[in-house]
Amino acid sequence: MSVFLSDDWFRAVEGARQDFDDLVAPPGAEDLSIDLRIVDAPDGTIRVALAPGPTGLELQQAAVDAPTIVTMPYAVARAFFVDADFSAAMEAFVGGQILVEGDLATLMALQGPVSSRHQELQARIKALTE
Repeated sequence: MSVFLSDDWFRAVEGARQDFDDLVAPPGAEDLSIDLRIVDAPDGTIRVALAPGPTGLELQQAAVDAPTIVTMPYAVARAFFVDADFSAAMEAFVGGQILVEGDLATLMALQGPVSSRHQELQARIKALTE
């Protein structure tokens, strides 16, 4: 098991994704690119990207300059990206813990239905995360 957003975690997730090369980004998210700034992480602020990859929308270790910047606490990012706890993210957004700069409509692409294959990948990611 690896710590969320650590180098080891990104390598483990990449390995898990190899079995899911049939996945694609949800409709409307094919060109999505979000600069994510995760604050309160164990090693300080972490900057990553949410962008289309070989298995759909993926957290990517390389930061990007994107038209939308989302800043959120580490605990909220972990709840959203590891536990798939969308309600935690909504509560954090409404409570002002998630800040969005740029095109807020970009985030609407993240609200689509999740396929059973995406759920399988999500379960695998959760299992490899401390």
